[in-house]
Amino acid sequence: MSTTDKGGSITFSYNASGERIKAQYTENIVTTKYDSWGRKSEFNDPSMDCINMNITYWVPLKQPSPEPSQELLLLE
Repeated sequence: MSTTDKGGSITFSYNASGERIKAQYTENIVTTKYDSWGRKSEFNDPSMDCINMNITYWVPLKQPSPEPSQELLLLE
């Protein structure tokens, strides 16, 4: 898929899940990688360098209590 305006043309590539994996304009190529859950794991833009997105999610194991400490489960 591509689009063109006064600045030029941009060509986009997508994976089977419909997530954009590449955008190319002139010699610049921006790539995006995803983990097995479909979350962005890496974004590589030549103008910004490569950004690794190591995201950790915390979820409560039980209902929040008024006490300051809670048990948390780490999901990766």
